[in-house]
Amino acid sequence: MNKFTLRPGYLVMLSSRVQGGVSYDRKNLEAQAGFARWETTKTVDDPVEREEAEKVRGKARSLITRECSNTPFGLICTEANEPELDVAEGKARLLCEEFNAKARFSRVAIRVLRGKIEQNDEKAAKAIIGEVSSLIEEMNSGIKNADPEAIRDAMSKAKQMSAILSSDNSKAVVAAIAAAKKAADTIARRILKNGEDATKVIAEIETAALETARVAFLDLSEDLVVEELPVEARPVEIDDPDESCADESRKDIDAIDVRGLVQNDDTRAAMRAL
Repeated sequence: MNKFTLRPGYLVMLSSRVQGGVSYDRKNLEAQAGFARWETTKTVDDPVEREEAEKVRGKARSLITRECSNTPFGLICTEANEPELDVAEGKARLLCEEFNAKARFSRVAIRVLRGKIEQNDEKAAKAIIGEVSSLIEEMNSGIKNADPEAIRDAMSKAKQMSAILSSDNSKAVVAAIAAAKKAADTIARRILKNGEDATKVIAEIETAALETARVAFLDLSEDLVVEELPVEARPVEIDDPDESCADESRKDIDAIDVRGLVQNDDTRAAMRAL
């Protein structure tokens, strides 16, 4: 019997837009069966204000997305981090309201919808297990094809998925990510930069951790039993691949003090090594 623990949380659906301040004039130039040609003129009432509106929209989105993991299923926030998400949503709305109060033409809107992910949700667990398995396969495929970018892309997504796994379930993923990172670095340095023989280099790359994780999640997909998360279980620290972008936005936002997730000691050390 294969047991799996899902960290409870929320699927966060985020909508943001800038409205007003732009008009379009379309003039039909030619039209016939199966063919049409037209000319569109775009007019921006206040280009400076419009640019500022887009910046506000970006900052508001960043406040919310940095409290979530950007998984292939969308933004996911752990239940433990919900208070921080509440604060971020409030700050994002305030940011938009302050801009809208002084703007003449443009309006910035941001909306957040949350869907609950229960820790004993078997459907969600199976979807997550399947996605993690696919990402591990993508890492393996990237190694075989000597493609460091493909490896790193799969690694980034796997890191984000780990945010909603219990510490026990995430250990194999963390080890696989570490092995994949080492493989990507080796391929980039020895094959792409130094021109060594790809077949020889790939044969020397250690993939045991990837195979262990692949088998572990393959086994989980059969006869799955989803268990409740123990009270003493602690979240896993996840590096955000978009953190550099978020940091840029944070410079312009004052008085933001967000409490970090509680970390599992063993996993924290492993993730920091990446």
